[in-house]
Amino acid sequence: MNQVVMVGRLTKGPEQFYIGVAIATFVVAVEQEVIEYFEEQKEESIHRVIWVKPTI
Repeated sequence: MNQVVMVGRLTKGPEQFYIGVAIATFVVAVEQEVIEYFEEQKEESIHRVIWVKPTI
């Protein structure tokens, strides 16, 4: 089993639909520290799709 933990903010509500399996899409905004000449906060959007196989 794969497990991922993401901490951030949802940019909008998850979209759910069914095409034989349950599917959801969502975008998480995550802040990352970028250390260059100055320390600054950089925000990155992570697009994800998840699905669940039906149980038999």
